[in-house]
Amino acid sequence: MKNNQGLNDNLIKNKLLEEDPIELPMDDLFFDKMHDKIMASVEKTEIKPLSRWAKTWVFLERKALYYRPSNNVTSMKVIKFSFVGVTMALGLSLGLASISLLHKSNQVLTNQQMIVNQAQQSPQDWIELAGSVQNENDFIAEVINEKMTQDSSAQIEL
Repeated sequence: MKNNQGLNDNLIKNKLLEEDPIELPMDDLFFDKMHDKIMASVEKTEIKPLSRWAKTWVFLERKALYYRPSNNVTSMKVIKFSFVGVTMALGLSLGLASISLLHKSNQVLTNQQMIVNQAQQSPQDWIELAGSVQNENDFIAEVINEKMTQDSSAQIEL
């Protein structure tokens, strides 16, 4: 592609160099003749009136008077539309909030179920975890620690 472009550029350049430059006469007679030719062609041209639809400003013209409601009617429409808009926005936000709460409650239930299932599968790990997480003042932590020290194979139900 580049080779063809370079070849084309060279051909155009050579053609332009081969052509003789046009020299226009700079005397007043030449310009007077050119002016006369232009004026003769202008006199021969006939100007036709434009149709109504050819005008660009026809769409800006107002021939008819349009119904313009009073300020009271307009303000009532604004009040109605704003009330409808606020009601719809409120309904949408409440609907989205209820959907998110349902999703969160389902997620909490599934998380709790997963924790209970894991605790039932390996209770010893959960006993140690509960014993290490609870603070010393907690009664349950003391009971678990006592059970663990008394019998290392003790099964504690959660």
